[in-house]
Amino acid sequence: MNISKVLGYFYTKVFIAIVPDGVHTNIGILSVRGSSTQHNTRKFDGVKFNAHMNSFIEEYSQLSPLTYIALLSDVSGQGALPTCSKQQAGQFVDLIVSEYLCIDDGWMIYILRDELYQLQERYKMLDHDLIFSPFALIKQLYGEKLNGEPALFILNEESAIALAVFDHGVLHFASYEKIDPEFPPSIENTASNQDDRSKRYKIIEKTLDTYYHDLRFKSSFVNKIYLADTGDSSDTLIIELEVELFIDVEVMIVDIAYETARLAALEVGYAV
Repeated sequence: MNISKVLGYFYTKVFIAIVPDGVHTNIGILSVRGSSTQHNTRKFDGVKFNAHMNSFIEEYSQLSPLTYIALLSDVSGQGALPTCSKQQAGQFVDLIVSEYLCIDDGWMIYILRDELYQLQERYKMLDHDLIFSPFALIKQLYGEKLNGEPALFILNEESAIALAVFDHGVLHFASYEKIDPEFPPSIENTASNQDDRSKRYKIIEKTLDTYYHDLRFKSSFVNKIYLADTGDSSDTLIIELEVELFIDVEVMIVDIAYETARLAALEVGYAV
């Protein structure tokens, strides 16, 4: 008998997600007791783990012995590959210096080992249980839609953008790009907003160009983009994609910290 499942009947389960994002860190809390769920997300300044973040986490972790803490990786040396074969993956990345995991017997997520160690060092004062790839989050967010016609799926964060082309459930191409604006986008800073949108558009355009022309990848025509956005991107980016690339864009506004907490719950066997 699984003792954690038994305890789960009696205790509230708490899932805590930490999402560093450029100049901020979002921490999401998901608590589950029976069929009842509650969630709360708070934004902190900075990406270096500090006493304020730790105090917020401790406030909730003390509620239950069943507490799980997850990180969403924000390192530049990570990605996803359209194969689970180590030999084929060697065309794209050196697996000898990477940690990697096969997904659905068809594709692979990876992270450079040195950057993983740096991420763990950044949160060494925190006893975390799980580290997730942005591409694992794309898989959770879009589920069955990945099994449809060829489409580009995007997780649009404040400081990074993860892009993956799926065709009937098969990963064809993926890219992870960091975005480091001199000043984070804001309502007041129009020039910064325009610069940020321009960077994101160019990354998406470059991704599709690489996908179509790099002979290492099997390609199919993409006529739809699914954009999971935090709500910080304006409609201007969407309009630019639709007009300039002649492509339909479907937007989903997401709380990435909450979705990462949900992913943690699923990972340990509690679907929420």
